[in-house]
Amino acid sequence: MMGKIYPTRDLPAAHMLVDFPATIAAPFQVLATDYHSYSCVYSCIAYDNYKAEFGFVYSRTPQTSGPATDKCAAVFSANGVNVSAFRPVSHGTDCIYRA
Repeated sequence: MMGKIYPTRDLPAAHMLVDFPATIAAPFQVLATDYHSYSCVYSCIAYDNYKAEFGFVYSRTPQTSGPATDKCAAVFSANGVNVSAFRPVSHGTDCIYRA
């Protein structure tokens, strides 16, 4: 599935919308990045009495532990995000990685 990430004039710097087919566009905020190896991204959607928060650690490697994960966990915690509720995503051999 291919989606789009784009900035909008209504949002401050480092805030974007991510949009995939057949879904609503979701807010997407880069909380930290080193511009070379990782980005810590936060998304929160609230509608009526429903709230969904997501924290993403984007890395150039598929490992789910290491310096990027540790740095992002600290950034999320400093921003009031409860990282104890996070669950790792499996990056098995069935995942397709494109350079």
